[in-house]
Amino acid sequence: MIQQWIATFLLAMTPIGELRAAIPVALAVYKLSPWPVLFVAIAGNIIPVFFIYQALVWIEHTIQSSLEKTLSLLHHGNREEFIKIVLEDPQKIKPHLSNTLLLWGFALYTFLLRRTAKKYVNAHKQLTFFSLAAFVAIPLPMTGAWTGTILAYLLGIPLGRAFPSILLGIGIAGLITTVLSLGGIALSS
Repeated sequence: MIQQWIATFLLAMTPIGELRAAIPVALAVYKLSPWPVLFVAIAGNIIPVFFIYQALVWIEHTIQSSLEKTLSLLHHGNREEFIKIVLEDPQKIKPHLSNTLLLWGFALYTFLLRRTAKKYVNAHKQLTFFSLAAFVAIPLPMTGAWTGTILAYLLGIPLGRAFPSILLGIGIAGLITTVLSLGGIALSS
């Protein structure tokens, strides 16, 4: 019996299935009771939010520091050193040249998306809160907590402000999924 609860919890953590897969499996296959299943699925679905957000922060920081190193190496008074490296040991500069497109793409993302999004998000805090919750609450694949967290990060919404909105969306999605699953089970009986 404990394995079924653990499986429900872990299934709710998956990126595509989330609680939209965990709840129907727990109710229809494992025959578990609805309210505890709802809470276990919500708990399993909310845990990845923290890790996803922190991973995105780390990725952005890594790309940003790489961009700063590349730009300083290429542009800020190190021309002679750069030319010397290219002539003597071109393998040292190769990683920087292969990542240039990625780095410039990140710079463009930072300039355009973040700047525009922060203006909008700060001007419409309540609308942003409910929009993010509604997006997460839609019980379809690719609209859950994982995608909502990525969207919040891309829009520059701090985790402290995004978390309650994502939690509200997960709760609503869990209720909708539970009701639909119970209805489907009742119809099939």
